[in-house]
Formats: sequence, C-alpha cells, structure tokens
Amino acid sequence: MEDVRFTDCDVIHDLGREWTLRVYHCDSARVRNVRFENIRSEESPRLMSLWIGKAVWTRDDQRGHIEGVIYRNIRAKADPFAHRIEGIRRDPRRRASRI
Repeated sequence: MEDVRFTDCDVIHDLGREWTLRVYHCDSARVRNVRFENIRSEESPRLMSLWIGKAVWTRDDQRGHIEGVIYRNIRAKADPFAHRIEGIRRDPRRRASRI
C-alpha cells in the first residue's frame, strides 16, 4: 500500500477501542507514503499509532515495513492521562522509518 492521504478531517467523538490515526500492518508488504494532515480531534483517547505485528488477519510468515509516514498539523484536545502516541514492532528486523 502506498500514497494514502487523510486530510482536513474532524474527529468529534471517538471512544472506540482502536487508535484514531493509525497505520496497522500485519503482513509482509511495504506500507509507504501515508499522510495525516490538517486533522482536528475533539475527543480521542488513543490518537496516533504505528504498529507492525501478527494479528488475526495475518496471512504471511514475515512482517513488512512502514516508511514515510507524515503527521502534520494535528490538533487534539485530550485528557492528560490518555494514551496519545504508540509505536510497536514485534520483530527487530522489521522497521518503521522516515516518520
């Protein structure tokens, strides 16, 4: 997957169990050039996440890479104790770069 852009969005009330601005990667492909720009969040306990790992949807034996993710002009009102940013990779050979 490459060249994906999310822009000029308002997140008014997100109380879901997942992350609002997330790249979730669980197979062997390369995910690149994902942009989150001009996004406003009123309520989001989990704002930004990059995740590489094995999940229920995994079909490949190897995990891929994430590269070239841009978070630009993100405004969020938040509880100071909320989880705001997450970066997880389950395999040290897999990487996230140019974030």
